[in-house]
Amino acid sequence: MLSTKLRPSDPAAFPFSSTTAEYTSCHEVALTRTRGDQPQAPARPIRVSEETPIELVAEHFRKIARLYDYTIELNKSVSQDSFPIFRSILGDIYKVKISDGSQVAVKCVRCVSHEGDKSLKRAASELEAWRNLSHENIHQLRGFAIFRGKLAMISPWMANGNVIEYLDHHPGVDRYQICKQLAGVVTYLHDQDVVHGDLKGGNILVSDKGKIKLTDFGLSIMRQSRLDFSDTDLTRGTLRWQAPELMTATDQRSKEADVYALGMTMLEIVTGKPPFEELDFSNVRNLIAVADQGLRPKRPIMLLDMYSLVGGHFWQILESCWMHDPHQRATSQQVYARILVLSMQHRVQVAASYYEDH
Repeated sequence: MLSTKLRPSDPAAFPFSSTTAEYTSCHEVALTRTRGDQPQAPARPIRVSEETPIELVAEHFRKIARLYDYTIELNKSVSQDSFPIFRSILGDIYKVKISDGSQVAVKCVRCVSHEGDKSLKRAASELEAWRNLSHENIHQLRGFAIFRGKLAMISPWMANGNVIEYLDHHPGVDRYQICKQLAGVVTYLHDQDVVHGDLKGGNILVSDKGKIKLTDFGLSIMRQSRLDFSDTDLTRGTLRWQAPELMTATDQRSKEADVYALGMTMLEIVTGKPPFEELDFSNVRNLIAVADQGLRPKRPIMLLDMYSLVGGHFWQILESCWMHDPHQRATSQQVYARILVLSMQHRVQVAASYYEDH
């Protein structure tokens, strides 16, 4: 199972000319101070917890991770009485115009009252996961800030919103191409030993050029990194997209669970509706039907014609993502390879229909 092991060095390590990472046998990371080629004693590891000073975490991202610090600029640009443009139970999003004229999204993680204030850990974890990723379909991280007492993430503002909103306003878009982009970026994550942990349409933004941008790495799990977090909650994502083994609370997030959510998200993209739309997930019986009895979404015949070659192949791909036994599911690499073929078949089918009509 992948685990998050993230450790910053003691503040005293920062003034030296270089910093290297020394990995222990259990994959914990201690930063080692060096002067030239002479390594110094490893700095005492600091764990990120509710009591960790936010300034220490910010110094890690500024000096070790070399992320741009927008703290001063945001405090000048945002009035104290401004409100977030989007609010959820886990965070607030502000839309801010900065000095270069561009608009950015400022994400502040919110704490859940019954858990105590874990917002710093959650924000630091997401920043650490996000900063190490580079792919054309991953939303760009521009930097961070201490904003209204919280560690905030700064990214470009996406005017098109999430992929479901985008498709609602652009119904003619090739949805199989969107699925291909999504399968490709999930394959990239898994090749990097990163588990996203919360794949769904709401976490996929769309650029001005129509490219998807995967975001929200708050539940991501990494093989290695330079911070270490005290025990965190076991939040597992959103129920309708969630693999059955996560609903039983016996397993943690995994690549196999990501593939299950990938299948649900691709169905959401093609239909424009959330998976299991007809089910009330506050009803325990429905959860049991999915988690223990193998209930899966019904095939939407109107959109996936049973006599359509492309529709049939697409449904087979989705079913390979939803196998009850996680080890029997397709890998993200296999899903991506099959979606590549399917998207080409779809283009040929569309072209043939066009010429028949003309």
